[in-house]
Amino acid sequence: MTESLSASFERMAREFLEAHLSLRHEWREVPSRWWGPRKDLVFESPRPGVPSVFASIRDGQITVGTNEDGEDFERFGRELPELEVAQLAFARLVQLLREGGYFDA
Repeated sequence: MTESLSASFERMAREFLEAHLSLRHEWREVPSRWWGPRKDLVFESPRPGVPSVFASIRDGQITVGTNEDGEDFERFGRELPELEVAQLAFARLVQLLREGGYFDA
């Protein structure tokens, strides 16, 4: 049995965070009666003026972005396996952290 999109992304994120303990972050469980529950991973901005980076994980969709803009990653309408979609979303998350100087803090 293969991992779901959300499980694959969360596994990659947790492994990444174990390797980068200096990144200040928080996992948040967000219930919703209308859209279903989601899990957010929010990174604390390394300094004033740098946007916060987040990943919002739902069953079948991951949104990755900053408090200024977000990008949706989902399998619907694509010919990609869920693992590849999760890898694309995770790569975007790491890219945003690099661009924001999160590793330099």
